[in-house]
Amino acid sequence: MSASRPKPAGSSKPEPNTHCPIARAAKLFGDHWTLLILRDLEAGCRRFHELERSTGMSPGVLSGRLRTLDAAGVISRRQYSEIPPRVEYSLTEMGRAALPLVDELRSYGERWLVDGKDDESAGCAGGK
Repeated sequence: MSASRPKPAGSSKPEPNTHCPIARAAKLFGDHWTLLILRDLEAGCRRFHELERSTGMSPGVLSGRLRTLDAAGVISRRQYSEIPPRVEYSLTEMGRAALPLVDELRSYGERWLVDGKDDESAGCAGGK
């Protein structure tokens, strides 16, 4: 076991500004996987395997993101007493309030980040 050394003065990273609303929102929505979940849930309830297939996420990453979003109140998780078990995810009011962010990112991507291929936004749930 190694002994911890004291940090030199001025070398520690500053704590993120938790008083900044942009920093708080970016912490919750700032990764592309989370945005893809919001994109897919915009169309309504989805089951785990549907989200896994449409986003390309591994099951572990997807379950972690879903837990985080559920704990934050962005999505709701509904489990049915069936065999095999069925769980559906949907947006809460808080989650629906974040959809304009997804729409703006979609518009930005369509305008500024064109990749030269045929229009693939048809495969992007909610593509306009």
